[in-house]
Amino acid sequence: HKYPTRFGLFAPLPVPDTEGSLAQIGYALDQVKSDGLGMLANYGGKWLGDPSFTPVMEELNRRKAIVYVHPPFTPCVTNTIPGAAMQLVEFPFETTRTIANLVMSGTTTRFPEIRWIFAHNGGATPMLIGRLEEQDHRPVGKNFPAGMRAELRKFYYDNASAWNSSAMAALMNLVPKDHMFFGSDYPFLAATEAVHKFNKLKLDPGTRAAIERNNAFKLFPRLKALKI
Repeated sequence: HKYPTRFGLFAPLPVPDTEGSLAQIGYALDQVKSDGLGMLANYGGKWLGDPSFTPVMEELNRRKAIVYVHPPFTPCVTNTIPGAAMQLVEFPFETTRTIANLVMSGTTTRFPEIRWIFAHNGGATPMLIGRLEEQDHRPVGKNFPAGMRAELRKFYYDNASAWNSSAMAALMNLVPKDHMFFGSDYPFLAATEAVHKFNKLKLDPGTRAAIERNNAFKLFPRLKALKI
């Protein structure tokens, strides 16, 4: 509130508290005027396509809300690589699990007005597109009749901690360039480091400008009016 032209926010939802989450959606969007809502990729080992979250999804859909998703740790997965930080591989995998769960459960088809943003280029999703598309022709495919790739192309992705050329090429091969945002992963990494790694991609000026700011203007029109 003190620096409205410098900051925006995604208000976190207290899932799995359904009533609390519904109240928070109204408070955040109507009173705080937050830019969107924040959710984790799983809550107690339940990914976002779980039926228990349906009332929350219904309200998010009614509101045409923007929802930013960041991974937590999964309760059932521990110490996969002794001596390495859990987030090294589990954060990207956790994002991948919840994306697959949202699509294959039919959640993204039933609630098409929710605008999803996923952290870290969607985790391992772009690299697994071939395996994921195999589900189009299996019984579960009836839940996403337009196909897996079509659902994934609806989402938005930030490139925090995924600025390397391999990860970016995989995502650019899968989704429209206007569905990608720059992300610094601050405070876990220095913002200057993120900028340096992003610069090394040597993107063409139009693509770079789109990812750095113009795509955000489209999804968050209020940002374009700010005097920065």
